[in-house]
Amino acid sequence: MSDWKRRLRKLGYPETPRAERRIPPGFAARKRNGADSRAAHIHDISSTGIYLLTEERWPLGELTACTIQIEGAPPGADAEFSVQVKVARHDKDGIGLSFVLPPGVDPQLWELLIEKAATLRREEGINFMFRMLRAVLFLSRLCGAGANHAIQLFGGELDEARTETAVQISIEADKLLASEPGAASLRAHPEHVAHLIKFGSWSIGGLSKQLWAGLLATSCTPDGTDESNRQYVDLLVNVTPTQALIFVVACNKALDVMSEDQDHPSTRITFTPEEMKQLTGKTDLTRVATDIAYLFHSGLLDKNFDFTSYIPTENFDITPAGLGMEVFRKCKGHFADAHSVIGKVEGA
Repeated sequence: MSDWKRRLRKLGYPETPRAERRIPPGFAARKRNGADSRAAHIHDISSTGIYLLTEERWPLGELTACTIQIEGAPPGADAEFSVQVKVARHDKDGIGLSFVLPPGVDPQLWELLIEKAATLRREEGINFMFRMLRAVLFLSRLCGAGANHAIQLFGGELDEARTETAVQISIEADKLLASEPGAASLRAHPEHVAHLIKFGSWSIGGLSKQLWAGLLATSCTPDGTDESNRQYVDLLVNVTPTQALIFVVACNKALDVMSEDQDHPSTRITFTPEEMKQLTGKTDLTRVATDIAYLFHSGLLDKNFDFTSYIPTENFDITPAGLGMEVFRKCKGHFADAHSVIGKVEGA
């Protein structure tokens, strides 16, 4: 991936425009919202559009959303991206579609990613480039031209692992927003998004990434000026996978016993030592206690673990603090149920 990263760093320098058509290794496309539209084979692709082998004849001049995927991939896979297209021509074999990119997409970056996706032959590399294209389109839609603040991190200071994490966070946020009415019109502050992507890229583990994705999704507003979530970035940046697990389970448990007008639970959320072992997968309960202490000192849990007692611990109090519930509500999204976005852990 070093070649595309080097070229990404050169964005903004003039180059001779070109739109070389390439034969991709098994790409397909379908209308995003067309109930009767089937995925059809893409004969060739360039930075300006695609030629689709299909018997369907979409109306000439029609502007529609088109989803590009790897042939045979199930609908809804991460390795697909949707982009606006305009129907440019018909002929006996199919239709020609021109890309209509969001204003924030850098043409050089778009050409680079399309070229790379079409010339790779390893499935793993193609999947990555499709996810990258999806993340770039999403961030560009949110931030317009300011999206380069976040996008250039992918080719700059983020290594391969952090780039993958940043892309995953962007895609998960895109999924969360997809169910929100008027999602297409929501925007986000470019510098805040870049800040969130930069620090969120350090996260490890599925739940940690879900927390960051929720934080990104709830940073989106109609006017795109809200930076209130920025205060939560420092709280999450050092949270480990085990700490994220304890925090999420604690908040889900709290929601089960809270009424809508409560800021924090009126009953304590406690686990026995055996339940904590089962939840965390750790037999060393001192390490679990240390994780609880970290969450307390971060302001996310309500009670610190008592390290002064020599009496065996009867239970672990993981009741969320008011700040913890506030952070969790932000991370789960105001538009979705907590149990569907950041699901309960089985048995917890």
